[in-house]
Amino acid sequence: MINDSGYFYTDEKGTVDTQYDISVNSAGRYKLITGQCFETTRPSGRVDYQLLYIAKGSAYFQMEDRLHRLNEGSFVLYYPNESQYYRYELTDQPDVYWVHFTGSQTDEILLQTGFDKSGIYHTGPQSEFVLLIRKIIQELQVKKSRYHIITNLYLKELIELLARHVSEDGRDALDSNAFIEKAIVEFHQSYHLPIQINDYARQLGISNCWFIRCFKRYTGVTPQQYITEIRINKAKELLYSSSFTCSEIAGSIGYSDPLYFSRVFKQAVGIAPQVFRKNIRQKN
Repeated sequence: MINDSGYFYTDEKGTVDTQYDISVNSAGRYKLITGQCFETTRPSGRVDYQLLYIAKGSAYFQMEDRLHRLNEGSFVLYYPNESQYYRYELTDQPDVYWVHFTGSQTDEILLQTGFDKSGIYHTGPQSEFVLLIRKIIQELQVKKSRYHIITNLYLKELIELLARHVSEDGRDALDSNAFIEKAIVEFHQSYHLPIQINDYARQLGISNCWFIRCFKRYTGVTPQQYITEIRINKAKELLYSSSFTCSEIAGSIGYSDPLYFSRVFKQAVGIAPQVFRKNIRQKN
């Protein structure tokens, strides 16, 4: 494993430094290249803050009693004394950067930038984040004059840039355009299968709420509404061009209950499937 790190304080439990408004304790990079798995477990957390940025690959983080698989372009923020568990697996080719920090006004700084608690955030791949953390690591390693003040300034810049990417309207285009477009293609290919949005978002390593918000911003409707629209349009095609019964059509587009299909169709179109078939064929 590549372990490239630098320290101002080396205490594994962390250090509280109130000399500065925000103060870097340590920073580093972990890249798994040989061992199959690397785990960090801190049941009581540390007394300082920790920020981890996934520059490449993916990694697993325990948050709110769930294990999340986070992909490239995600970052995690841990507040002091909060339980920490995360895991890197060789097959995921993780490349993760981290910073431990403290300070007399850290809570206020994080609150002002929108990070008021521990959490998972998504910015997409950003080389500027990696560059700033590398600068912090190098300053901590070389230790030239005033290096600690400089690392603190780099950290402030990093936090502000993270906040910009998280708060801007365009931020959800992180992977949003990429993974939403992928979702759209998959929904068109798999509309006839049972699709659970919760499970789909979990496979992407993101929260259900965040996925729905990104999807709606991109398409104007929720993922479930989008899938329903696909199914209804397919039903219309089959009602017009095939001799399938309404029950057969329901099954072919993902509805095991024909009555439920009929209700969904009528709610979307305004008339029952049988009436739609009769009307459309009379017109042609």
